Amino acid sequence: MRRIGLALLALLLAHAQALAEVRIAVVGPLNGSFGEIGRSMEAGVTSEAAKFGDILGESISVESYNDGCDAAKAEAIANQLVGRQVNLVVGHVCSLASIAASRIYAANGIIEISPASISPKFTDERAGDTIFRLAPRADTQGTFLGTYLAQTYKGQNVAFLSDSSTYGKDLADRALAAFRAAGGEPSMIETYDSGERSYARLAAKLAADGIEVLFIGGYHGDISQIGFDLAAVGPLPVIVGGDTLMLDDYPALGKAVAEHTIFSAPEGLIGDSEGPDLYFLRAAAAVDIFEAAAEQAGSLDAEKVAAAIARSRFDTAIGSVSFDEKGDALQPGYALYTWKDGRIVPSS
Repeated sequence: MRRIGLALLALLLAHAQALAEVRIAVVGPLNGSFGEIGRSMEAGVTSEAAKFGDILGESISVESYNDGCDAAKAEAIANQLVGRQVNLVVGHVCSLASIAASRIYAANGIIEISPASISPKFTDERAGDTIFRLAPRADTQGTFLGTYLAQTYKGQNVAFLSDSSTYGKDLADRALAAFRAAGGEPSMIETYDSGERSYARLAAKLAADGIEVLFIGGYHGDISQIGFDLAAVGPLPVIVGGDTLMLDDYPALGKAVAEHTIFSAPEGLIGDSEGPDLYFLRAAAAVDIFEAAAEQAGSLDAEKVAAAIARSRFDTAIGSVSFDEKGDALQPGYALYTWKDGRIVPSS
């Protein structure tokens, strides 16, 4: 009987030790059009977790999950992470996925810090105090770009395109509103279906209308294809877009189009092109913030860690970070960039 008791005690101790770890989950697309973002986040979290080794004396484990930018799949993964007693989620990428999953995290005491979701709705309708965002909001970025277009291309034929994604539509809507507020009047407003193999018909319409500047709210693969089809029917207009155009896949899809593109990204966060990208750095920063907040709180309890995040400023992989009352990171201003010989450079 004593042997059975000792064996049971050993089993319970082993189980407790197995649970005595800080679990960080990276959730986002790990393949497909947006796979580069998810893989960069995964690398950033893994690197930073290895740097710390432990938090409050507990070892760190990193798990990765592929939500495919799908809201239903994101919810299913979120429920799985609740069962696994995950402490921190670094993700998601696409805003609809983040919004859907955040309700589950907030209801179950899990910290979520998104390095990539930019829809204002994510924090305007914040699911709870454990939800935070390091990515810039689409309304801020869109306003910056729309004002730039109105001031720089006054009197030219400017068109606005967007896909139906939360990211693309939000960005285009904000940019268009700012463009009009600054006195601009668009020559054309169109939508397109993401993922098409050809946009030849759309390109022909843009060329026939003599479009000189083209704002596109959407993702890099589609924008590259639109640019390719435009180049086939006439002079390539200046293409202006958001921060997804900073991905290395964009110039790889078409150098000429990339070098005819101007895009926005947070000021001062574009470094050596051989170094880690912004999604890597934001994901690493999420780990920095969680580690420092847990140390401040002296606990891994989500409410205590969230309170420490909300009230503090942190030194991170992307510099000094604090959050506003909605859970949005207080970001530096935006700047304009372009591609040159495979490198990101400031736009002149």
